Amino acid sequence: MVLVGEIVVVLGFMLFMKLFGLVGRTKRVAEVAKSALEVIRDSNLDDLQKEKATQRYAKELFSLFFVIAAVSLTALAIPLGIVWTMELANLLTVAEVIEGTLTLQFIGIAAVLSVIMFVLSKYRFG
Repeated sequence: MVLVGEIVVVLGFMLFMKLFGLVGRTKRVAEVAKSALEVIRDSNLDDLQKEKATQRYAKELFSLFFVIAAVSLTALAIPLGIVWTMELANLLTVAEVIEGTLTLQFIGIAAVLSVIMFVLSKYRFG
């Protein structure tokens, strides 16, 4: 039953990351950072224009940080809440599940499956 809890945590986290658009938000961080760098390198802009633009980008990055942190915590809290409910039903303990997810074997299998899912999603939707 501990394996079921481990799967709920890992797959649940991945599912909620996808549902909450976490990957898109992290891509937006890269886009904003790239745009800010382009503004800094633009020789056609004076210092005041550069400062105003980079401050705008800084505000967006700052807000994205908090959004990404909150979404990540929520995406992890929901599966852990399910596991906690399973603990209340005396099916397993949260400590056993967390301990199981920290084993080298589980991390290796999860990493391989994640890569396979990534490759398949790129091939299928790419």
